[in-house]
Amino acid sequence: MITVKLYQKKNKLRADGTAPIYFILSNGRTRKLISAKRYIEPDLFDNTTGLVLKGAGNAGKLNSFLRSQMTLLDNIIIDLINKGQEVSFEKIEQVFNNDYSDDFIAFAFDELSNQKGLIAFKTYQGYQQCLNNLKKYRSKIAFNAINHSFLMEYKHHMVTVEKRKVNGYYQDFATIKKIHRIAQLKGEVNNNPFANFKLGREETVKNWLTEIELNKLHDLLEGDKITDAVKNTLRHFLFSCYTGIRFGDKKKMTEQHTANDRLSIQTNKTKKHVTIPFNSQAKLLLIDVLNRKLKEGNNRVNAELELCMQEAKINKHVTYHCSRHSFAINCILLGIDIITVRDWLGHKSVTTTEIYAKIAQQHKDENMKKWDNFGKLKVV
Repeated sequence: MITVKLYQKKNKLRADGTAPIYFILSNGRTRKLISAKRYIEPDLFDNTTGLVLKGAGNAGKLNSFLRSQMTLLDNIIIDLINKGQEVSFEKIEQVFNNDYSDDFIAFAFDELSNQKGLIAFKTYQGYQQCLNNLKKYRSKIAFNAINHSFLMEYKHHMVTVEKRKVNGYYQDFATIKKIHRIAQLKGEVNNNPFANFKLGREETVKNWLTEIELNKLHDLLEGDKITDAVKNTLRHFLFSCYTGIRFGDKKKMTEQHTANDRLSIQTNKTKKHVTIPFNSQAKLLLIDVLNRKLKEGNNRVNAELELCMQEAKINKHVTYHCSRHSFAINCILLGIDIITVRDWLGHKSVTTTEIYAKIAQQHKDENMKKWDNFGKLKVV
């Protein structure tokens, strides 16, 4: 176990007669000195107790500062142990001095650790997975190695080795860009490798449920094909189909969020406050979803929804998040304007909402094909 103590090199005098104070990291007989960046006359510091003596005019403040730095070093060691990371003198000094010039990945993981609890847990897990992917590709990357050439090489690796599609590796590069931007703001680096490296996504049609399919799911609630436990999951899912509320927000929703025939809640993901009037379908489900909570596990919920789709003869891969897509697209098909839909969904930009408008238009175009075999004219 690495221990920390204070020590002054009394024979290392400066021109003004002061000598430097160090933190000594000890592991058995191996030691490492880290500068405390504080200097004092040799006769005013006690190496036995590690204290500045009262003869110094600022003894109280200096002792308080040195104790706080000792505590910081102790906490760094404990954090590294708890994270299962390497506990070396170099790593401790690196974190203590915020010196990541030779390791972007170390900086990235520490920044992510600082954000834990401040961002949604699912978002945190997403960033963590992206950084793990990067670390698997290259265990250590200097800041100056994060350049356009590196990004192109990593993209080539994602496509050829990992067999990832554009949307599959988009978040990996978005995470690198986000962390690199933080490093820029902290003065760790001043280049912008993303200046000529454009992130892009392919627009995909997201699974969603039509009015007919939603009616089939309501029929399941009336029958005996699924258990009461699965029915509870289905009720929560349908409630989200009629309100657009995300899985995480649905789990935290209580009666306090449902005053005056509307849902009023701050979203976990964007931190935006949304107010959604209850339509008649949501009102019918409200009492049941308030009285019995949604299951905690997303995987278990999605497995039960898959069972519901099978029983309802709906040939679609549906997850809980599809309820949000269903709400958005059906809103647009019903003629609700896109700005209102954006506000109900809590999107920061209407650009995100416009994707649903395009899918709604595609659905209308598909329905027009029903005329192809109408009347005497038959399309071959």
